[in-house]
Amino acid sequence: MRQFFFFLFAISFGLASYGQSQNSKKLFTIDSVDIGGYIGFNTKLTTINSLGAGIVDLQFAVVINHKWVVGYNTSGLVNDRHLNKLVTDADYHLMGGYQGIFIERMYKPAEDFRFAVSFLVGQGNVKYMYCRSVIADKKWYEEIIDQAEFYIIQPSLEINYNLIDDFWIGLNAGINLTTAIRMMDTDRALLNKCNGGLTIKYGVL
Repeated sequence: MRQFFFFLFAISFGLASYGQSQNSKKLFTIDSVDIGGYIGFNTKLTTINSLGAGIVDLQFAVVINHKWVVGYNTSGLVNDRHLNKLVTDADYHLMGGYQGIFIERMYKPAEDFRFAVSFLVGQGNVKYMYCRSVIADKKWYEEIIDQAEFYIIQPSLEINYNLIDDFWIGLNAGINLTTAIRMMDTDRALLNKCNGGLTIKYGVL
């Protein structure tokens, strides 16, 4: 695993120093295998308890022969709705996130377009936490009301368009499938929702 993250770091460093020439279609070659890579940022809309919420992804990926992608993904839940059902002394909100490894099959219908099918496996955490305005009055171990860990798989589809140089913009759609969320007075399928949104990538696809 350490070697894998080192390889991702090398890809990120290579992207940072990569020239803007459109004639180059790879970062480097290993035994006749073209290696590329990208840094991606996704914004997704979903629902939590029938109300709108968001997910933000940050991705670091290695692209092999312009077809296969292996990468690391970290995601955070954007959900700042104030709640007061579980406790009566103050408002709280739901926080969460997950990290994982994903594999992606990329297709090239045209020079400026990419279509991809990906599959992520990861682990995450969700918690009910008092709002920041009342945390100052509590001990560190009193800030969290309840929390749970979960495992997640996430199949998704994505289409990208080469906007300019090595910047790509696209649309994504997927579904989160998690193990049971075991928190008090909470739907165990809390995060099992469809999602979709916008994608921005920089790199050699």
